[in-house]
Amino acid sequence: MNQTDRFESSALKANMKKTEFSKTEFSVGETWFLELTVDRFGIHETAIGFLSELHHPYPDIDTVLTGLRKITLTDLWYYKSLPDNEHVLGFIVELFLQFFALQMPAVMRERGVRSMLEFLAALTGSDLDDSRIFTAAITCIESQLELDREIYIHASAFLKKLPSPMVEGNDTCPRVCRLLKKALAENLAFWRESLNFQEWFGQFHGGGDGYDSPQLMSLVNLHFPPETFELWQNQIRQADTFSQLMGIADHDYFTARLRALVDQLNSPVDRVYFVFYLFQSPGMEKLQDHLLWDLNRALRQLKVGDDPQAFVSFLQEIFGFFKKIRRLYTGTVLDCILTLGKYIYSEGNRDVIQFFIDRVIDSGFTVPALQGIGIDWQIKVDHNHIKNVRVWLELIEIDPVVNIKLLSALIIHLKTGGVFIADTDLF
Repeated sequence: MNQTDRFESSALKANMKKTEFSKTEFSVGETWFLELTVDRFGIHETAIGFLSELHHPYPDIDTVLTGLRKITLTDLWYYKSLPDNEHVLGFIVELFLQFFALQMPAVMRERGVRSMLEFLAALTGSDLDDSRIFTAAITCIESQLELDREIYIHASAFLKKLPSPMVEGNDTCPRVCRLLKKALAENLAFWRESLNFQEWFGQFHGGGDGYDSPQLMSLVNLHFPPETFELWQNQIRQADTFSQLMGIADHDYFTARLRALVDQLNSPVDRVYFVFYLFQSPGMEKLQDHLLWDLNRALRQLKVGDDPQAFVSFLQEIFGFFKKIRRLYTGTVLDCILTLGKYIYSEGNRDVIQFFIDRVIDSGFTVPALQGIGIDWQIKVDHNHIKNVRVWLELIEIDPVVNIKLLSALIIHLKTGGVFIADTDLF
């Protein structure tokens, strides 16, 4: 093929034509907003970048929100210092409205609501009359919370981040109180429906036969009895001020308290089961990384005991859990496997060790999975590949003779899937 020959694709041309984006034409208000920052290069570039991405036919929601947060938090000092700051800050609320008009997943919508609350909190102590701004912002937040019950439940915690003096000194205080009351009530209803450990354990453990732990079975009901929910519901109904609502259990209270219960269990087996339960529980998604750390700590304290067969069955359940979550939490699962392996090898029970090795091999191996070149001109690979190699080698090093099968599996994976070791991995 001559150097002058070119590959032409009509499909590629059509796609590029569809996605091309000409220079943005800003509205009169947006042009006025940009002119406020012409003598501030960094702030001006942030505003232009945000508005350009906001009006793109295919906007990246994360980029848009990042730009909006820079305007409303990082650069807020400048906008507050302008002579017509009330007009400027009112326009910023309108930018939030434009952001929420975009199509986005619930998690991004929640981040947007949180950002708006941070913006309002940052106005505390200002000399400006923020009543109009606060009213417009609360109206916007109300409309966004109504779109998703999950965000409403989470709002039971993040609405409390509004400073009480700011809320109670504003005409919209009754609206904010109603909003927080509804969020707290939704949160209580959600957790009352969700805290079903005994039912979950019965399904997970084949009806619960063969394992009995009174402490584990009574844990949730002991710390979250029905009468406590009734008490909180009465407090919500009787509260008249924003400050009175601050002490009622919100979403963060439940998640933090449930995670803390892990350390109150005496048996490491109980702790493992309870982490399994919390990991799959609705409402605990944001603490899943922390729960896996708790699981790793519990695995260090396991004991084979006098019944190796029961321990093997328990191992089967552990690796079944690992298999479900490995794709999303590969690195942490590998840490847990290494922790578990070190203990099992130290016990010296050959039957348990061989079962463990079979389960490790069955759990899979992370190949390099070359994904091209990054913006820093570095080859992009799955960073858990080298970690998987190291974990298996560390297990093999404990007892090379016993680990012949694991060593063979490693060689096969490296032969068929390849190996990638970066310069930085050598140090």
